[in-house]
Amino acid sequence: MQKRIFALGGGHYGQHKDTYTTEKPPGGADYFPWDTKPVDDLIVAAAGKQNPKVLALTTASEDGQHDVDLLYEAFQKRFGAYGCQTDILKLVEVEITPTEAEVEAAVSGADIVFVTGGNSYQMMEKWRQLGVDRLLRQAYERGAVMSGLSAGSICWFRWGNSNSFYTGKPFRVEAMGWLNAGTCPHYDSEPFRQEPFKQMLRQAPEMVGIALDEYAAIEIVDEKEFRIHIYRPGAKVRKCYWSMGEYRVEDVEEADEYSGLADLLKPAGLGE
Repeated sequence: MQKRIFALGGGHYGQHKDTYTTEKPPGGADYFPWDTKPVDDLIVAAAGKQNPKVLALTTASEDGQHDVDLLYEAFQKRFGAYGCQTDILKLVEVEITPTEAEVEAAVSGADIVFVTGGNSYQMMEKWRQLGVDRLLRQAYERGAVMSGLSAGSICWFRWGNSNSFYTGKPFRVEAMGWLNAGTCPHYDSEPFRQEPFKQMLRQAPEMVGIALDEYAAIEIVDEKEFRIHIYRPGAKVRKCYWSMGEYRVEDVEEADEYSGLADLLKPAGLGE
């Protein structure tokens, strides 16, 4: 079975207006729109079975900025529309931290893992403490679909441009390193991330950064191929890197066919 990762730069999936303390739906609506559906269609299809089991990993969202119960309610509606069985694994601000066996059972039983946004720094610290990073890799190797948004896109890369403490002063967070690149979610909607991302890449001159706009995603297959998905007109994915003292930002086009990941993750001019 092919191994897949879907990293989304941003978006919403029908959350109630009280889910967030930092953001409200447009026009005074009670619910955010479900605008990730075009990618969700692909995520569920990639599981390759009817009624797949979805595990919502909300570690990044349980930081006081989000109501995790309302978030889970949105997940149940979102993936329930496909007939999925949805579960949640809470690791932060719970009365009793789940045992290693309980965490392993939750992750090993999932056909799809979706990682929420929020505090990516806290998320990675907690995952390493409880061995979640190791368990996710095992699930990925057996064919579970890995996916996530914002912090849930950062985690699959070498490192990410994170605004974990909501200061508007992003910093580099070390992630799981499955994909040898840096990444930046919300690239267009949070422009304060762009200059810090540039400087992070200056410190890693042989590494590419993948910048994901609010409504753009990258799909990775077997860590060998990729394709881009745009779920709102005008959104983009960009390849960012330094070459010969110059910072370059190149659009990566959406396409139906897959392209080679190795070429995407190599800066132009390196090794030529």
